[in-house]
Parts: sequence; structure tokens; C-alpha cells
Amino acid sequence: VAQHPSTSGQMHSSQIAISNALLARPATFYKILYLVGVCVNRIGRQGTATAEIARNVQQASIGTREVTTTIVQVNQTAETNHRESAHVLTAATDLARQTRTLGNGVDQFLSRIRGD
Repeated sequence: VAQHPSTSGQMHSSQIAISNALLARPATFYKILYLVGVCVNRIGRQGTATAEIARNVQQASIGTREVTTTIVQVNQTAETNHRESAHVLTAATDLARQTRTLGNGVDQFLSRIRGD
């Protein structure tokens, strides 16, 4: 971006003036350096905390996916059990019917043998 010559000159003059003022007051210069260091340190810590939060979110996502998978498996197992129990109920009903039929046949047979 091209700047107007007078703006460029003003900025350069301002930078020189700031540099001269800081060199004239080393305590201020070192204080500014210290504060910049503190800011950089805090930004670094914030980056570390943000990375830790991202890892925690990722772990929570993995855990949620595992729970979801387990719920799906439990649901599938419940559906399978329901179907199988329906088969068992049908078989038990058929067996009860056959037992009655066999019982009636045995009763009739015994009645004929006794001559009832």
C-alpha cells in the first residue's frame, strides 16, 4: 500500500521520536519490554489452555460416540431378544396345544381300554 510522502515522513519521524524517548528513559523501555513479555507469556498460556480445551472436547466427542455405539448395540440386542422371545412364545403355545391334543388322545385311549 503506497502512502502519501508526508504521511510516510510523519510516521518515520514519530518512530524516531519514540525510539529517542525510550533510549532517554531506559527504565520505561525495560518496563515496556517487561510488559510485552508478560503479554506474550499470557498469550502462550492462553494458547496452551485453548489446546487443552480442544483435546478435552475431542475426548468428550470420542466418549459420546462410544456411548452412542453402545446404545445402538443395546437397542439391536433388545430387538433381537424381542424377536426370539416371540418365537419362544409361539413354540410354547404350539407345545401347549399339542400337549392338550395328546392328553385328550391318551384319555380317549384309556377310556376305550377300560371300556367306558
